Amino acid sequence: MFGFLSSAKPTPQELIDKRRYPRFTTHLIACPLGDVVDVSSGGIRLRGRGKAPVCRGQIIPLTLRAGESEVTIKARAVHIRRVGLRVWEAGFAFVDIRPTLMSDIDNLGRTGEIPRWTHVPPRLIRAEASLPDYYGILGVKQNAKWEDIRKAFHTRAKKYHPDANPDPEAAGKFVRVIEAYKVLKDADKRKKYDMLYADRDQHPIPVKHPIPVNERRKH
Repeated sequence: MFGFLSSAKPTPQELIDKRRYPRFTTHLIACPLGDVVDVSSGGIRLRGRGKAPVCRGQIIPLTLRAGESEVTIKARAVHIRRVGLRVWEAGFAFVDIRPTLMSDIDNLGRTGEIPRWTHVPPRLIRAEASLPDYYGILGVKQNAKWEDIRKAFHTRAKKYHPDANPDPEAAGKFVRVIEAYKVLKDADKRKKYDMLYADRDQHPIPVKHPIPVNERRKH
């Protein structure tokens, strides 16, 4: 009579099954972030070992490869869970995906035909340029050794520590230095960060300097 009171909360998998886009498993699509569990026109499910490289709600650029084709899509992490010892699984929903790309993925699932993708224009990735440049924050190169990273951290931490630097912006810089060090000092976190940052390296974002006030009327 009161069965609705004991109704269990739907699991992430049940929520996935209710999505409007049919999912399919395939070995034709690969993603550097993790192993592809299944994919649909609206999203993808990945699995990997260690700590999950993303947080729920985070939007990141995902690179998908099919044969010789490659495309980068913005995707939001909608759920993350553990499915085994040190094994994570994350479901991503594609953001602002082109209709032609949705059709390509659907067609690949139904017929196995490999699409002819090209790189997404940099303007679609520019919105996700907020991925921090941890190497730049510490002032080291991407191939820097652990000892160089440690030295750079101590140097910048002393420089921007609020107790030693009265600059109002020092506290924010100090927090970013600590955040960068926490990621780069851990081998697993650093490897996953490098994979995420690789997409941004392949699509450099042009720097736009503000137009001086006295020249704005000319433009």
